[in-house]
Amino acid sequence: MIRSLIELLEGNRRWMARREAEDEEYFARHARGQSPAFLFIGCSDSRVPPTTITGTGPGELFVTRNIANLVRDDDVGVQSALEYALGPLGVEHVIVCGHTCCGGVTAALGAKPDGALGLWIEPLRELAHRHRDELAAIEHIDARVDRLAELNVEAQVESLERHPLVQRARKERPLSIYGSVYDLAEGRVRPLELGRSLF
Repeated sequence: MIRSLIELLEGNRRWMARREAEDEEYFARHARGQSPAFLFIGCSDSRVPPTTITGTGPGELFVTRNIANLVRDDDVGVQSALEYALGPLGVEHVIVCGHTCCGGVTAALGAKPDGALGLWIEPLRELAHRHRDELAAIEHIDARVDRLAELNVEAQVESLERHPLVQRARKERPLSIYGSVYDLAEGRVRPLELGRSLF
């Protein structure tokens, strides 16, 4: 496991050398621009790197991440990523991807954390409260966390469906919005149907 900046930079050097050996135009081609088909809204968790878990490479996903993959109106980061993805980039698909064993979701089920984290996950705590009976009926805490992670993805997809930028983009072109959960123990991205067929 990398523990120092020197190791991180050495890893970059090795990666760069491998890429140039495989494809001399690799970096020049990517420097010319991007046209990804997907906006990927994911969690900041270090175990859930979007391009790794989807088997994609540079230029294929436009990505924004935050704790517990929330789509909040007051988050300038996610709102600007959405604006850029749906505007200049013209993405065709938006995917919200939660994951099992999520620390942000776990925190929302416990005592309210102090500081910025507590403020950030407040919508998730409210979601848990709205589904308190269903969640209380789940005996094992890990299964409860994973169910709330699913409910959270559903809520973020619903929020996106109502978003003015999404509504505007859909007047110009087809745009699909999906929800999914990445299972850390299996390595599988599982689509959530959310009342419609995904594939």
